[in-house]
Amino acid sequence: MMKTRTFSSRIGIIRNTCVAVIVLLTLFSAKSYAQTKIFANTVSAQSRVDNALNATLNDNTFASVNSYGGIAIGIGSYSGELELKYPAAVAAGITSYIRIDFDGDVLNRLLGGVWVPYWLM
Repeated sequence: MMKTRTFSSRIGIIRNTCVAVIVLLTLFSAKSYAQTKIFANTVSAQSRVDNALNATLNDNTFASVNSYGGIAIGIGSYSGELELKYPAAVAAGITSYIRIDFDGDVLNRLLGGVWVPYWLM
């Protein structure tokens, strides 16, 4: 018996071949867009900071910015500052990330949560 190809099977072969060619062309000629880490490389200002240069390194070291709320009505309070510069201008709309270590409950209250004292409940 002789196999004969029908018109619909030829269309299927042509379609599959076209899809394979398009996929190959797309994979080999397309640009890949992935996240690239850009680190600040200069400490431009610091006040009450421990190990400020560690903030510019790509490892597990860190800088500590110190602050204190003071006693009673702010007596003896102080705040710290760490200002970093990038090697080149960073485009608008680019997200920057800062790693911090602090009590999560306190951060939630400060940055977006509403805290109701227990004696008001």
